[in-house]
This record gives sequence, structure tokens and C-alpha cells, in this order.
Amino acid sequence: MALTLAQMLAQVRVIIGETSVADFWTDAELKLWLNEGLTRFSLAEKWPWLVTEATGTIQNGDPELQLQDGVSYSRHINFLLSREGRLAPWLCERVLPAEGFKLRMRYYIAAIEPQWCYVTSVSDNDADGETETVARFIPTPTVDIDVEYQYYRTPSTLAGDSDVPDLPSEYHMAVVHYAAARAWEKELTDGVKAQEQDGLYAEGVAQAREEYLAATPDQPLVAGSEPPQHRFMDSDTYTRMRIPDTLGP
Repeated sequence: MALTLAQMLAQVRVIIGETSVADFWTDAELKLWLNEGLTRFSLAEKWPWLVTEATGTIQNGDPELQLQDGVSYSRHINFLLSREGRLAPWLCERVLPAEGFKLRMRYYIAAIEPQWCYVTSVSDNDADGETETVARFIPTPTVDIDVEYQYYRTPSTLAGDSDVPDLPSEYHMAVVHYAAARAWEKELTDGVKAQEQDGLYAEGVAQAREEYLAATPDQPLVAGSEPPQHRFMDSDTYTRMRIPDTLGP
């Protein structure tokens, strides 16, 4: 069952034994640790539930595309480009921002098809000083380019009581255990209890790895030099398999 932030906070207080009045541990502290646990869980692996796809358009003469909130600089992201008049789309190679800045100097003349891109922050020039996340494409396109991009989203911060973690519901308690461990660490005399809660959190991560990363698909996907094709089994077994001339006894 999915847990809201209010329910997770109550679960932490049950574990640490402070359910009636918030005294030693404040709600602000516990919420901070719950969000920290959610972030750590999300960064532990390339979880499939975080894979997200979005679309946009690079306008003629504009090298930048504003990206969705939640795009992480440090994680995988793919850009698939297409344009009118071109039969097949093409992948744009992502480079580090420093390398992309150098490529802009080398390929400053606009072209029909951008080949490289990098993710960066740019100022929106508002008084609040906030920035937005964009992908900058090189060279600058001379036609409108349609973009599909795939990325691992960053979970939203839990703030309101009704907020639900961006995490499969069966692992919500793992985040609760993480927060409880940090709470026990504040109580320096209860290091053992902190270790117990950290162990329960680690069990949740391990269970998620087994459930979402170690499972074998019903029809494994075999990738080679050609486009992936569905096979009945992995490629090594497939090449060793011999079908008899007749079936039966």
C-alpha cells in the first residue's frame, strides 16, 4: 500500500517511540531524512520505474531546448532527433559541458543537423535568479528539429502531507527505515538501533534489485550489430541448440 508523507512520518515516530508529542526529533528533521532516503534509494541503481520520455522542438536558429523538471545532470539521457524531409531519425551524441563549449567554437557555423549536445543550466534572467535546465545542440540547426529524449527522472521532494514517494509502494517502508536510522544516530547512545534500521533499508534496496534488475524477461532481447531481435533464449544457448530431425520418442 502506498504511503503518504504524513503516514511515513507517523511510521518513523512509531519506530523511534515518540508518537504523542514531538520533542527530541522535530518533524522538519524527520521530513529531511525521509527525502534523503528517497533520493539515496533512487540513485542506488538505474531503476526502470524512473525511465521517462519527453518531447520538444529545437527552433530554427536556436540551439537550446528547455528540458523537463527532474532531468539529472549526472545520469543517462538519450536524444533522438528528426526533421522534415529526412527518412530516419538520428541520435545526438551527448558530451560533457566543457567539451560542448569547445565544440561550439569549432562548429560555430549553423547546419541542418546537430550532431552533439550537452546539458547545462542557464539563467532565466528573472529577478528571482532561478535557472532552467536546457540541452544545447551543436551546430545550431537551420531548420526546426523534433526531439525525443529519454532520461532517469529525479523524484520530487516530499513536502505536503498527501505527497507520495516516486517509488514502488512496496519499498516505501525502506525510506521510513532510512529516516529512522538517521533519527537514532542523533541519539548517540542508540547506534545499534541505527544499524538495525540501516539493515532494513539495505534489505529493501536488495529486494528491489532482485525484483526489478535481476528478473529475466519472458522473451530475452538479443542485441548485436543488427537491430535487436526477440529470441527464445540468450544468444549463446541459441547457437548451441540443435533441433532433431523428428520430434517424439
